[in-house]
Amino acid sequence: MKALLVEHYLGRLRQARRYARQAFALAALTGIGALAATQVDALLATALALGAVLEVGLGVLARLRRRELLMSLAVDPTAYVIPDVRRFGDRLVSPRQRTGTARLLRTQIATPRRGRRPLRQRVTEHRDELDRLARLLVARDVRVEPPAAALLVRLLTRPSESPLYNPRLPEADLGVALARVQAGIARGPFERPRDGRRGRLDALD
Repeated sequence: MKALLVEHYLGRLRQARRYARQAFALAALTGIGALAATQVDALLATALALGAVLEVGLGVLARLRRRELLMSLAVDPTAYVIPDVRRFGDRLVSPRQRTGTARLLRTQIATPRRGRRPLRQRVTEHRDELDRLARLLVARDVRVEPPAAALLVRLLTRPSESPLYNPRLPEADLGVALARVQAGIARGPFERPRDGRRGRLDALD
């Protein structure tokens, strides 16, 4: 990733974090004010309480936007020069998160949630690959590259962008995406690309 892009995304991530912290801090202060105002003016207390709720909502929204940006960046091996992306990717391949992703994969394929129903024909065509990925995720002797984990999570949790759910996307896209995930899973240690060099995931791009 070029230096200018790194600075751009660093700025966006810092800004989102700052907005979230400011919103939560203001929500706390406003909440304290609301409690104090209950002894003086009920209407003022109600207004302050509503303001606190609004600030909490803005803080949560800022965090969600930041997480979405991190998830988008985590798919790109060259983005791991950004410390926040590296930490986010490391969490994606933690044993707990890998188990959760495998569980989500099996659940969505077996009993899809309403509104996130995978396309049955595509699931049938790629069932062996999906089952294999679920098994590999929980295998102790298998290392998963963070970009591969990020791509798989996006396939499972972004219905509008995923060829597993969206019939408007070609089925070939699903095969390519699953191949990229598979390429990022192997037995043995994983060395993250250095100096912006691209990893194995991009061999299929």
